Amino acid sequence: MLPEHTAPELLYLESKWASLVPYGLTVEALQDFLPVGTTLNASTVRRDTLRVAGRLEAELGPEPIFPLAGCPDACASLPAAPPPITVGLDGGYLRSWDNEKTHFVAIVGEAVSSDGPAKRFGFVQGHDPKARRHLAAVLEGQGLRHNQELVFLSDGEESLRQLQCYLRPHSQHLVDWFHLSMRMTGLGQFLKGLAHLDVERAAELQDALQHTRWNLWHGKVQRASHWLRQIEWRMWHFAGS
Repeated sequence: MLPEHTAPELLYLESKWASLVPYGLTVEALQDFLPVGTTLNASTVRRDTLRVAGRLEAELGPEPIFPLAGCPDACASLPAAPPPITVGLDGGYLRSWDNEKTHFVAIVGEAVSSDGPAKRFGFVQGHDPKARRHLAAVLEGQGLRHNQELVFLSDGEESLRQLQCYLRPHSQHLVDWFHLSMRMTGLGQFLKGLAHLDVERAAELQDALQHTRWNLWHGKVQRASHWLRQIEWRMWHFAGS
């Protein structure tokens, strides 16, 4: 009945807390609440957590070999679709634990539905042979229907875009405001540096950038595109500088 030396309840607490805080803090918290003794240490928690994670990985099953696009011919006969599920995705470079000179890309995200709790997921791109199954399992666990819409928020990076298109080709793909604003902030710093060449033209460019930001925030995409073209046209003034 208990094939392992650690009770299932303790494994549950170790894995849950270790997913939220460092292994050392998990040990300190467990020692405050449970009579675990001094034999429990950070290495033990790490080993137990990875073992639980491996078992959960195996339960995910094979990676889906088709997009979660549903059946267009039968969608008309399905009940009215619930509100869309919004999925936020982002990636970042992390330093390898074994070789500090190398890095790997971790993809993390959160899926938010209107009738249930949000679910988070993550995987390491390039190391997980079946990376797409993580997001697919999350969406299926939230009861994704064939005719339900998905809204993806990301920074527009190509690998994230491919993941989104694989799972639902006809979903909405939006660049989230944080990454959009960061790019405009970088452009604004560049435009400020042009003031030493032409103060008046640099001020005009910064004003056009503020108009772009305001229109994007209020969803006025055509007006924002107009101001971006104005910035591009006025930049020709500095072409020979």
